[in-house]
Amino acid sequence: MAAETDGLSGRDALELLCSWDAGSFAYHDGATTPKENLEEPQALLMERAAAVQEEWRGIWKVLRDASAVVRLAMDLPAGVEEVRIGRDQWKLLAGLSGPQLVSALAQRAGGGLPAYRMLRKLAEQGLIRVEVRE
Repeated sequence: MAAETDGLSGRDALELLCSWDAGSFAYHDGATTPKENLEEPQALLMERAAAVQEEWRGIWKVLRDASAVVRLAMDLPAGVEEVRIGRDQWKLLAGLSGPQLVSALAQRAGGGLPAYRMLRKLAEQGLIRVEVRE
């Protein structure tokens, strides 16, 4: 089995494909691919895909959609005196000088599920604001 999309392949591509809520998909039983990049058994991959789809639903509840606008929060949430963030989160926030699309910011963070996890965490911590574009 193989998965490829947006320059990603294998498990990373499968995780990104699981974020789609619309589109055309094809499964060809017995088909071969010139480049196998998913080595787990099919049942395990489908189980993993279901879990990843659920995670994406949670991410989109926070980030809305890829065309939403992200802005740096001007202040910490009420009652929060201090926040600890990692190096990658700091680099992402330090480069956020104005409004940016969720998708563009995720791409700057390396793309794929890990980038969207990071953005979700920053939003949940109140460090970024997510606004739906009009």
